[in-house]
Amino acid sequence: MLKEAISKNPGLLSFLNDHINCAIITTLRTVTGVKGHLDKAQVISSTIRGALECFEKEKKNKKKKKSTLDNLKTSRAVGNPFVGLNTEELRSACERLLSLQALLRQRNDDLERRLGSAKKWRKVWNMIYKAGGVVVLACSVMLSAVASAVAGAGATAFATAMTSVGTCINSFWDEWEGWLQGEKDVVAAMQRKGRLAVGELENITSIVEKLKIDIDVVLKGVDFAISREEMEVKVGMENIMAKKGEVEKGLDSLKEKLESFGGKIGIATTELLEIIMKDT
Repeated sequence: MLKEAISKNPGLLSFLNDHINCAIITTLRTVTGVKGHLDKAQVISSTIRGALECFEKEKKNKKKKKSTLDNLKTSRAVGNPFVGLNTEELRSACERLLSLQALLRQRNDDLERRLGSAKKWRKVWNMIYKAGGVVVLACSVMLSAVASAVAGAGATAFATAMTSVGTCINSFWDEWEGWLQGEKDVVAAMQRKGRLAVGELENITSIVEKLKIDIDVVLKGVDFAISREEMEVKVGMENIMAKKGEVEKGLDSLKEKLESFGGKIGIATTELLEIIMKDT
C-alpha cells in the first residue's frame, strides 16, 4: 500500500530520496573517511608502544637508545594521522541531520493534521450515509406496503445500490487513511534513526577532536626525543608516556563508535525499507 502511495506521490519520493542521501549515504561516507585516519593512528600507537618498551629496556644504558629511536622514527615517518581530516565536515554532517529532523517534525505534524481531518470527514460521511440508509429503508417499506410490486422492487434495488456505494466509499477512506498512516510510520522511523545518528556522530566528532590534540602532543614528544640528546630522549619519552594511555583509550573508543555507527546505519536502512515495502 505504501509502495503505491510513494509511486504516485513525487513529493514523498523526493523526500525519501533526500533522507537516504543525507542521513544514510552522505553521513556514512563521512564516517567511513574517518576510518582511514584511525588505521593510520593505530600504526603510530603500535610503534610508540614498541618505543616505550625499548626505552624501558635501554634507559639504564648510557649509550644511545638505538631501538627506542628507531621506533620513534618509524612513528614520525607515518606522519600525523589526522592531517586532512577536517572535523568541520563531521560537524556539517550533524547539522544536516538536525535540519532533516526539523523537516521530519514538520512533515509528521502535517500528516497528523491530515489524518485527523480524514477521520473527522469519514465520521461525517458515515452519519450522512446512515441517515440516508434509514430514509431509503423507510421508503422501501412504505412502497412495498402501499404501492405496486415494481415500485417496491425499484426501492429495493436503490437500497442495494446505496450499500454498494457505501462499501466503495469506505474502501476509499480505508485506502486514504492507510496511505497517510503508512507515510507517518516511515517518518517516525526516520526520526528515531535520525536522532540516534546525530548522537553517535556527535560522539565520534568529540573523540576525533580530542585525539587530534593528544596525538599532536605525542608527536611533539617524538620530535623532541629523536634529537638524540640523552636528556631530551628521556624528557620526550616521559611526555609520550603521559599521553599514551589517553591516546590508546581514544583510539579504542573511536574504533568502537565507528563500527557501532556503521552497524546501526545498516539496521536503520533495513527497517526503513521493510516499512516501505510491506503491503499491509
